Amino acid sequence: MDIPETRYVGVGDADVAYQVLGDGPPDLLYSNALGTQLDLLWDMPEGADYMRRLASFCRLILFDRRGTGASDPVPLRALPTWEAWAEDLRAVLDAVGSRRAALFSALDSGPISILFAATHPERVSALILFNSTARYMVAEDYPIGVAPEGIDVGGRDGGVLVGDTRAIQDCQSESG
Repeated sequence: MDIPETRYVGVGDADVAYQVLGDGPPDLLYSNALGTQLDLLWDMPEGADYMRRLASFCRLILFDRRGTGASDPVPLRALPTWEAWAEDLRAVLDAVGSRRAALFSALDSGPISILFAATHPERVSALILFNSTARYMVAEDYPIGVAPEGIDVGGRDGGVLVGDTRAIQDCQSESG
Protein backbone atom coordinates (compact mmCIF):
# COMPACT_ATOMS: atom_id res chain seq x y z
CA MET A 1 0.00 0.00 0.00
CA ASP A 2 1.18 3.47 -0.87
CA ILE A 3 1.29 6.40 1.54
CA PRO A 4 -2.15 8.01 1.44
CA GLU A 5 -2.65 11.56 0.22
CA THR A 6 -3.21 14.14 2.94
CA ARG A 7 -6.45 16.01 2.37
CA TYR A 8 -8.15 18.80 4.28
CA VAL A 9 -11.66 19.62 5.42
CA GLY A 10 -12.74 23.02 6.69
CA VAL A 11 -14.04 23.26 10.23
CA GLY A 12 -14.99 26.83 11.07
CA ASP A 13 -12.06 28.92 9.90
CA ALA A 14 -9.51 26.09 10.23
CA ASP A 15 -8.45 23.17 8.05
CA VAL A 16 -8.25 19.66 9.51
CA ALA A 17 -5.88 17.18 7.84
CA TYR A 18 -6.93 13.59 7.16
CA GLN A 19 -5.91 10.49 5.21
CA VAL A 20 -7.78 7.41 4.05
CA LEU A 21 -6.19 4.01 3.53
CA GLY A 22 -7.74 0.63 2.68
CA ASP A 23 -11.24 -0.38 1.71
CA GLY A 24 -14.33 -0.75 3.86
CA PRO A 25 -16.64 -1.63 5.26
CA PRO A 26 -16.10 -1.29 8.07
CA ASP A 27 -14.78 2.23 8.58
CA LEU A 28 -12.27 2.71 11.39
CA LEU A 29 -11.40 6.25 12.43
CA TYR A 30 -8.06 6.33 14.25
CA SER A 31 -7.55 9.35 16.49
CA ASN A 32 -4.08 9.83 17.90
CA ALA A 33 -2.71 12.07 20.63
CA LEU A 34 -1.53 15.65 20.61
CA GLY A 35 1.96 15.89 19.19
CA THR A 36 1.48 13.38 16.40
CA GLN A 37 1.47 14.15 12.68
CA LEU A 38 -0.06 12.16 9.85
CA ASP A 39 2.70 12.78 7.35
CA LEU A 40 5.49 11.84 9.74
CA LEU A 41 3.75 8.64 10.82
CA TRP A 42 4.76 7.04 7.53
CA ASP A 43 8.46 7.75 8.19
CA MET A 44 8.44 5.31 11.12
CA PRO A 45 8.44 1.71 9.82
CA GLU A 46 6.65 0.31 12.88
CA GLY A 47 3.92 2.94 12.76
CA ALA A 48 3.47 2.57 9.02
CA ASP A 49 3.25 -1.22 9.31
CA TYR A 50 0.70 -0.90 12.09
CA MET A 51 -1.52 1.42 10.04
CA ARG A 52 -1.25 -0.82 6.98
CA ARG A 53 -2.31 -3.82 9.07
CA LEU A 54 -5.33 -1.92 10.34
CA ALA A 55 -6.18 -0.92 6.77
CA SER A 56 -6.00 -4.57 5.66
CA PHE A 57 -9.47 -5.26 7.09
CA CYS A 58 -11.18 -1.85 6.94
CA ARG A 59 -11.18 1.61 5.48
CA LEU A 60 -8.81 3.37 7.86
CA ILE A 61 -9.43 7.07 8.39
CA LEU A 62 -6.63 9.03 10.09
CA PHE A 63 -6.74 12.68 11.09
CA ASP A 64 -4.87 15.41 12.92
CA ARG A 65 -7.30 17.48 14.98
CA ARG A 66 -6.94 21.25 15.08
CA GLY A 67 -3.73 22.24 16.81
CA THR A 68 -1.86 19.06 15.89
CA GLY A 69 0.26 17.81 13.03
CA ALA A 70 -0.73 18.89 9.54
CA SER A 71 -3.95 20.60 10.68
CA ASP A 72 -4.11 24.31 11.33
CA PRO A 73 -2.51 25.49 14.58
CA VAL A 74 -4.40 26.98 17.51
CA PRO A 75 -3.17 29.39 20.17
CA LEU A 76 -1.70 27.48 23.11
CA ARG A 77 -3.75 29.37 25.64
CA ALA A 78 -6.93 28.81 23.61
CA LEU A 79 -6.98 25.08 22.92
CA PRO A 80 -10.29 23.89 21.45
CA THR A 81 -12.83 22.34 23.75
CA TRP A 82 -13.63 18.63 23.56
CA GLU A 83 -16.82 19.63 21.76
CA ALA A 84 -14.84 21.55 19.12
CA TRP A 85 -12.45 18.62 18.63
CA ALA A 86 -15.46 16.29 18.37
CA GLU A 87 -16.63 18.56 15.55
CA ASP A 88 -13.28 17.90 13.80
CA LEU A 89 -14.02 14.18 14.04
CA ARG A 90 -17.52 14.67 12.59
CA ALA A 91 -16.22 16.85 9.76
CA VAL A 92 -13.66 14.21 8.75
CA LEU A 93 -16.28 11.44 8.79
CA ASP A 94 -18.54 13.62 6.63
CA ALA A 95 -15.70 14.49 4.24
CA VAL A 96 -14.96 10.82 3.53
CA GLY A 97 -18.64 9.90 3.31
CA SER A 98 -18.66 7.70 6.40
CA ARG A 99 -22.11 7.33 7.90
CA ARG A 100 -20.95 5.03 10.73
CA ALA A 101 -17.47 4.17 11.97
CA ALA A 102 -15.66 2.42 14.76
CA LEU A 103 -13.61 4.97 16.73
CA PHE A 104 -10.13 3.92 17.86
CA SER A 105 -8.66 6.58 20.12
CA ALA A 106 -5.31 6.82 21.86
CA LEU A 107 -4.23 8.81 24.90
CA ASP A 108 -5.82 12.27 25.18
CA SER A 109 -8.08 11.75 22.16
CA GLY A 110 -10.14 9.23 24.15
CA PRO A 111 -12.44 11.78 25.85
CA ILE A 112 -13.17 13.38 22.48
CA SER A 113 -14.29 10.07 21.01
CA ILE A 114 -16.27 9.24 24.15
CA LEU A 115 -18.09 12.56 23.82
CA PHE A 116 -18.71 12.01 20.11
CA ALA A 117 -20.04 8.49 20.74
CA ALA A 118 -22.37 9.79 23.47
CA THR A 119 -23.72 12.67 21.38
CA HIS A 120 -23.82 10.87 18.00
CA PRO A 121 -24.48 7.19 18.77
CA GLU A 122 -25.94 6.64 15.32
CA ARG A 123 -22.51 7.46 13.80
CA VAL A 124 -20.49 5.08 16.02
CA SER A 125 -20.40 1.30 15.60
CA ALA A 126 -17.75 0.71 18.28
CA LEU A 127 -15.52 2.66 20.65
CA ILE A 128 -11.96 1.44 21.24
CA LEU A 129 -9.84 3.28 23.78
CA PHE A 130 -6.09 2.73 23.96
CA ASN A 131 -4.15 4.04 26.97
CA SER A 132 -6.86 6.60 27.57
CA THR A 133 -9.21 7.79 30.28
CA ALA A 134 -12.68 9.28 30.39
CA ARG A 135 -11.55 11.94 32.83
CA TYR A 136 -8.18 13.55 33.49
CA MET A 137 -8.48 15.82 36.51
CA VAL A 138 -9.08 14.58 40.06
CA ALA A 139 -12.65 14.91 41.33
CA GLU A 140 -14.69 13.67 44.26
CA ASP A 141 -15.86 10.70 42.18
CA TYR A 142 -12.48 10.28 40.42
CA PRO A 143 -9.71 10.23 43.04
CA ILE A 144 -7.04 8.81 40.69
CA GLY A 145 -7.00 11.91 38.47
CA VAL A 146 -4.25 14.53 38.31
CA ALA A 147 -4.53 17.27 40.93
CA PRO A 148 -4.63 20.89 39.67
CA GLU A 149 -1.27 21.62 41.33
CA GLY A 150 0.20 18.80 39.21
CA ILE A 151 -0.34 20.77 36.03
CA ASP A 152 1.84 23.70 35.06
CA VAL A 153 0.44 25.75 32.19
CA GLY A 154 2.76 28.30 30.65
CA GLY A 155 5.98 27.02 32.19
CA ARG A 156 9.42 28.06 31.02
CA ASP A 157 8.65 27.29 27.39
CA GLY A 158 4.96 28.27 27.49
CA GLY A 159 3.85 24.65 27.20
CA VAL A 160 1.81 22.37 29.38
CA LEU A 161 3.62 20.14 31.86
CA VAL A 162 1.74 17.35 33.55
CA GLY A 163 2.95 15.45 36.58
CA ASP A 164 4.68 16.21 39.82
CA THR A 165 6.23 19.54 38.89
CA ARG A 166 8.10 19.76 42.21
CA ALA A 167 10.09 16.63 41.34
CA ILE A 168 10.90 18.02 37.91
CA GLN A 169 11.92 21.36 39.37
CA ASP A 170 14.17 19.55 41.89
CA CYS A 171 15.91 17.69 39.05
CA GLN A 172 16.36 20.92 37.09
CA SER A 173 17.88 22.75 40.04
CA GLU A 174 20.28 19.87 40.74
CA SER A 175 21.46 19.76 37.14
CA GLY A 176 21.67 23.45 36.52
